[in-house]
Amino acid sequence: MQSSMVRRSSWTMKSLAFVMAASGLLSGCASTEPRTGARLSGTVIQFKPAHNLWVRSDWAKLFRSLRALGMTQIVVQWTVSGKAAYYPSRQFRSGPMPPLGALLDLAEESGMRVLIGLAHEPNYWAQIGEDPAQVERHFRDLRSRSLQAARELAPLVARRKTFEGWYLSEEIDDLNWRDPARRAVLTTHLRALTSELRTVDARARIAISGFANAGTDLASLEALWASLLGDAPELGIVLFQDGVGVGKLSLDELAPVLGAVKRAADGRARELRVVVEVFRQTAGAPIDQQHFAAEPASLNRIRRQMAIASGFSSSLLAFSVPDYMRAEGPPPMAQLFEQYRRECVSSDC
Repeated sequence: MQSSMVRRSSWTMKSLAFVMAASGLLSGCASTEPRTGARLSGTVIQFKPAHNLWVRSDWAKLFRSLRALGMTQIVVQWTVSGKAAYYPSRQFRSGPMPPLGALLDLAEESGMRVLIGLAHEPNYWAQIGEDPAQVERHFRDLRSRSLQAARELAPLVARRKTFEGWYLSEEIDDLNWRDPARRAVLTTHLRALTSELRTVDARARIAISGFANAGTDLASLEALWASLLGDAPELGIVLFQDGVGVGKLSLDELAPVLGAVKRAADGRARELRVVVEVFRQTAGAPIDQQHFAAEPASLNRIRRQMAIASGFSSSLLAFSVPDYMRAEGPPPMAQLFEQYRRECVSSDC
């Protein structure tokens, strides 16, 4: 995800609890108290070209890690990136061993639920910075690709119990859509795409993600999400990235931001799931995958993220187990996996 994809807080747990309680009063929701014992329920999985070379045993190793961590949910971030598909496709270019089928088989065997991402545009962040007319053209092309992918995928997922619904790759931030003309373009796109997806599969849920930057205006953030969810009624799930791993938000900024998004989601009877960034950025920028670098975060920091997010979220998702906390990964990754498994799965985190 873009904010994945640190600032250190000087807070004590006492001050954390105080601000969380204040956030609860502001939101009118008693559930915004931080909770000990919070756990990750699932993970985002971001397909990369190398996954086209994974055999089933590679995926089986990953799923052993997921089960050991108590994971029950998966979000596949995309199944099409540019013109390349990660499933057997007639519309797009597929790799030698498209990974989606193996992932769905193992998810079904493990009793996990999967949101399947559609088309991802690698130049998305540059494109949405153009004038509204150009943005509209870019969205039209992206919408066409997402619908092509959904129509191809629908027969493959129709009878799978593991399939929960679709995930849209158009991540929504708090800065690019302030202008009413630009926001209208986004709203029109989301309404058209989600309406068409409903005709592909009337039962599938539809999710979208977003994030916020430091210093964001909370009233404007809440209004943005309330407007988008109101104008695109088929959007049922908001996946909100906590931004801590890339320093977009610090721990003390997280609760107020999640409170604003929670109020918008609750006001439209939608579900909010928080994405917990389990890494620490070390180089590059999130939108520059060529130069972006990160390492597993400390479990102490992740615990604090989970404690805050659990007061707002129906479930917590990691970004991401495959990249930062796998049992068979390099030592820092394996260490985080084992520490989390021992302290947060086998006991009270």
